[in-house]
Amino acid sequence: MTFQRNRFTFMLIFLLAALASTGGILFPALSVPAYAASTKTPAITLSSHTVHPGQQLTITVQGLTPQAPFQLLLGAAKDTVASYIWSDSNGTLTNTFTFPTNYITQGTYTLYLYSEDDSSVSIAQTVIKVVPTVFQVTGNSGLPVTITGAGFNTNEIVEVYFGTKTSGTDEGTTQSDSYGSISFLFTIPSGLAVGTYPVTFVRTLQTPATITGKITLYLLTISTPSSARDEQTAIVKGTGFAANEYVTLTWNANGGQQLYADQTDNKGSFTFNVFLQLAPYGSYTLTATGNTSGLSVSTSLRVEPEISLFDSNHNVSGQGNPGEQIKVHGGGFNANERVNIYFQTPKNGITTFTTDNFGTIDTTITMPLSYISTTTYYVYAKNATGSTHARAKFTYITPSTTFFRRYNPDTSAGTLYVDGFGTNETIQVFDHYKQANQVKIVTLTTDAGGSAVTVITWPSSPHSNPVTFAAIGQTTKLIATNTHTVDPTLVTTTTDQLNANGNAGDIVPFQGKDFAAKEKIHITFNDKVVFTVTSNGDGSFTAPVVIPPLSTVSAGAGNIQVKAIGVTSGLVAGQSPYLVTFYYQPTLTLTPASGPSGTTITVTGAHFSAGANIPIGWDGPFTPDPGLSGYPAGTYAVTDADHNGNFTLTIQADGLVSGQTYHVTASNFSNVSAPSATATFVAQ
Repeated sequence: MTFQRNRFTFMLIFLLAALASTGGILFPALSVPAYAASTKTPAITLSSHTVHPGQQLTITVQGLTPQAPFQLLLGAAKDTVASYIWSDSNGTLTNTFTFPTNYITQGTYTLYLYSEDDSSVSIAQTVIKVVPTVFQVTGNSGLPVTITGAGFNTNEIVEVYFGTKTSGTDEGTTQSDSYGSISFLFTIPSGLAVGTYPVTFVRTLQTPATITGKITLYLLTISTPSSARDEQTAIVKGTGFAANEYVTLTWNANGGQQLYADQTDNKGSFTFNVFLQLAPYGSYTLTATGNTSGLSVSTSLRVEPEISLFDSNHNVSGQGNPGEQIKVHGGGFNANERVNIYFQTPKNGITTFTTDNFGTIDTTITMPLSYISTTTYYVYAKNATGSTHARAKFTYITPSTTFFRRYNPDTSAGTLYVDGFGTNETIQVFDHYKQANQVKIVTLTTDAGGSAVTVITWPSSPHSNPVTFAAIGQTTKLIATNTHTVDPTLVTTTTDQLNANGNAGDIVPFQGKDFAAKEKIHITFNDKVVFTVTSNGDGSFTAPVVIPPLSTVSAGAGNIQVKAIGVTSGLVAGQSPYLVTFYYQPTLTLTPASGPSGTTITVTGAHFSAGANIPIGWDGPFTPDPGLSGYPAGTYAVTDADHNGNFTLTIQADGLVSGQTYHVTASNFSNVSAPSATATFVAQ
């Protein structure tokens, strides 16, 4: 016990000495950092804490999660005031929103800020005071108007004055509903000038004691262009009608017609795009009538002549071809008068037409075959005295010709179009236009619209790009030129032009075009030259290739890529996407070739296409595999050839009839153009 007490005394003396030597700091080398936890709650700043329904407010909150969505909810019911308002990258939210205009009574409310993703915990809140308001409306002197307000107390009774309480007219009382909304219908005093007038709602024992709204009176007007053309759109504007009422537009043409009806805006104004109906030349009265207010205002509108030009396809384009019959349609002329219609000048011929009771023209004229491309042309319509007249611009379509390649092994084949020539005109098309080797390709006849289309194949020509071709009108002498490209081609004489098959020693013709003139062409099988031919002067050739032994061009696979290579030009045909393939006839061997029912037959195939998917057909009895339903009927099994075109599989030949011959067939499911092979099995 004494030892323990002495040890404690010794340690206390040591610690006191250490404190004295370090200036009172125990263990000065040990430093512990301090972390201050932020407990500051984000605060809401509003542009105003006293608000009325419909007022715009700006909110600012700092210290939020950056770039996150938030929502504002009001009062104990948590009614949504604003949603999906986002903080910026600094965690500051600034947003301007409109305070609700209904379902809210006067009083003090708490405005809450919540995360858009979590409305269980409020992030920030503030207090606002809601006071009543009366919304501004528009009207017209002497007419009824409904003025509304919101933010009043529930079932509150107020006195309404047009003007102020002291100098205005007492219009009566009204009562708010259970949501604090209020509505009052009264008639605006007559004889008032255009302007803005106060309407005062006087309250009983409430603060504020009065709420003042405004009614703006507008001048009753209608405006439209002084003149217009029938069957076209006129812009008609009006003011001074009741807010949001329907206004009907009528005019006194043709015994009186309704032209349009639609709604005014909240200021009683409108802008209508009105399609004018057919009417003879003259001045008419256009009237706008308010369906609710009964207000009516009129203006004058003069209808003037107008014509439009329709091409042979019934398009209002103002364009056409030489010799094309163009429809002339118009109105705004005097009723039942004779109108002369002509192209550019009466010297080109006059078509006379008598208008109907509506002053309408509907006839045709034929465009001249010759024209000057730099001249601006018009079609004119005039009455005998020239007092009513109209014109429409006409433009000749620029002659054109285009060629679109077909997706075909022979890339010189495609569709040729011509347009902008004379109606039913003979068109000659020339390839290598204005060159020494110019050649006529085809003769066409255009339709009523000056167009023609045909399928052509350009003849072979010594390789050059691009090649100019021309379409020449034999009557109008119009010329349209364009170019087409020339690529060397290699095809077979089969239907699909890309595949041929046979055996070694067969003679198989290959044809090509658009190589250089008089150059040597190598025909290669798997890039090994098997034939050489010299092209003709137009770059074409026919190569009757003697098919070499398969072993000289392949390790066994029977599919051979064929190319034609110009020795001098270096041009190559037979490449993707138009690969030319020669298929050697594959072989099929059965071991054994005969036997009793129950024999297992080994099927060996050779010289098929490398990697080909091969269905094996068997006409003996067997149960089909439902997994092979996508293959030809009678498929016993499916295998793939190896890279040398070989495969082996077995057939279990059950249920055979002795003496009957059965067949095994192997085909290339990957390419139907490749040849198939068949072998027979005799049942013993």
